Amino acid sequence: MKRFAFAIALTWATSASAIQHYAQTVLPFGFFGSDRNSAGTIVGSFTDSSGGSMAAAFAGGSVTLLPGADFARGINDLGTMIAVTINSRDHGFIRAAGDSGWTELQYPGFPDLQVFDINNAGVVGGAARNPPVVTLSRGVGFYYQNGVFTPLPGLPGGGVFSLNDLGDATGRFLLGSAYWMYVNGVYTAFNGSNFQGFEPGQINNNQQIAGYYRNAAGQTVAAVLENGVLRDVNQRPSSAFALNDNGQVIGYDGFGLFLYDPYAGRSFTLNSWIDGAPINGVSGIYNDGTILGWRYASVPGGVESVLLTPYGRDFAPVPEPGTWAMMIAGFGVIGTVMRRRAKPGAATAGATA
Repeated sequence: MKRFAFAIALTWATSASAIQHYAQTVLPFGFFGSDRNSAGTIVGSFTDSSGGSMAAAFAGGSVTLLPGADFARGINDLGTMIAVTINSRDHGFIRAAGDSGWTELQYPGFPDLQVFDINNAGVVGGAARNPPVVTLSRGVGFYYQNGVFTPLPGLPGGGVFSLNDLGDATGRFLLGSAYWMYVNGVYTAFNGSNFQGFEPGQINNNQQIAGYYRNAAGQTVAAVLENGVLRDVNQRPSSAFALNDNGQVIGYDGFGLFLYDPYAGRSFTLNSWIDGAPINGVSGIYNDGTILGWRYASVPGGVESVLLTPYGRDFAPVPEPGTWAMMIAGFGVIGTVMRRRAKPGAATAGATA
């Protein structure tokens, strides 16, 4: 019974997971990473010593240049990439694994087009517009797949900025600062008064949305919106913008970048857990726990990318309510055992009587 009681009380501390340290790998000189897939391929851009940039991919320890686009913005687990070129017009491109070049996406009636995200089903989210005057009637948010553009219902003038594998999305109107979400086929605009003025960032495959709202004091509070309910992920003035399917959240607060870990039940200053030089920003956090970050540096383009790989754990997380109950019960049993052992005379007397 004694061993069982201790096992109940200590199970949480010995078996649960918590925040990890991060080893960092600096990516090649001149390469900036914007996204990574599960195979470890990182896409972004390469800037040479003259300042010229080109879409590029990093895999197997080397950088491959991808001419025809300026910046590769995303890659899915099938190896399909999306990219943009921005000059006098916005151009969006797609390139499947094995393709020899980029294919430009052209939305009928809209000469300018941007692509922002691609999911593992091959669906691309983006925005098309008809300049020079951008109004709600001169732009459209869209999905693109296999040569077909699908405008989002109820979304004139908007852009799809984040897309999950279920086809849910978040985005922003091309005119003004109004945001929206499209979840389970339902379009909801964030009008500043609903959801405490929540402004969304990335959406994951659990339909959790990272972002922030303003509290009664007017301070921004990093939060996750899930099933219509806001959950704070940082107690300091902060904002969140990225998350993975494990519920880990990245954002900024007064101390710089923070990481919210749901197993630990709190947020931490990310740079405190990184081996080596600190970073200034994050492009994404992925389901294996890796983080694609960047920092300012004296290199072409002014920034260098680093891949943060988690290892080790340092402390136990905040227990779940059910675990608290088990612990309390366990400690109660321990107390009973200890009281009995502390009163051998009383126990003997009781037995004799």
